[in-house]
Amino acid sequence: MNQKIIDYLQKNAQVNEVIIERIANSFNNHPDIRNELEIWIDTNEYTKNNPIEVNGYTAEKLADSAPHLKGLSAYGFLVLMRDNPELANEIIEDGFPLH
Repeated sequence: MNQKIIDYLQKNAQVNEVIIERIANSFNNHPDIRNELEIWIDTNEYTKNNPIEVNGYTAEKLADSAPHLKGLSAYGFLVLMRDNPELANEIIEDGFPLH
């Protein structure tokens, strides 16, 4: 189900398998976001035609707004915006700070 994301993380992220599984599983309840992320993994390009939008943000708009939110991180933030909109709004209002 999330094998493409797992494979991407195993190849590109320096995190352990528990974190990889946690990240990959965060997309389980959002198959539309997962599918768009998988397209990004394949093409390294954001969807231009009818991209997923949450509260006015697409993955590409997030990446443009916060340089550290590229690719997987931008799609993960879309998940956060759905799962915890209050926290996501705080992060946006604070200018997407790095912790």
